[in-house]
Amino acid sequence: RRGGLMAAVQRAMTFPEAVAKPGFDPFWLWQDVVQQAARLLEWGLKRREPANPSALMSELTELVSLIEFLTEQDTDVGIFELMQIDMSSYVVAHHVQTVFLCGLIANKLGLPEARRHSLCRAAFTMNVSEMPLQETLSRQVGPITATQKTQMTGHGPRSRALLQHFGSRT
Repeated sequence: RRGGLMAAVQRAMTFPEAVAKPGFDPFWLWQDVVQQAARLLEWGLKRREPANPSALMSELTELVSLIEFLTEQDTDVGIFELMQIDMSSYVVAHHVQTVFLCGLIANKLGLPEARRHSLCRAAFTMNVSEMPLQETLSRQVGPITATQKTQMTGHGPRSRALLQHFGSRT
């Protein structure tokens, strides 16, 4: 499935006029983005090392590029899809929504492509060392506990170290 999606995305990104033609379905692509994000973030939610960290980082970069592309092509469709996003996994929904918002703001500010892409990759990998806790906190009714607060302290450097271990420059 991934090969077919990425081939379609590469064609659309190479020939942007294709997105204006009948038959191009940005709604389907947004739904697939969420499915791909769930697949890519699964390792973090289950706290296990990915089988191939460099392949994971490569796929992550491709997915972020797709989100950036879709954001540029039709912001209204992106806003609609992200307001309708399946919230059964807060982490997945929040990461995709944040990449979209960062890309949108970066575009409005006229940031150079390299800075925008770096910002969007960082948004997709935010809180990576604490994804299970983030998911727990999204469902928790009561206030954060002392143990959870301690766990959250220092998650930024831990996330950075984890991504560097995987070979990311994010």
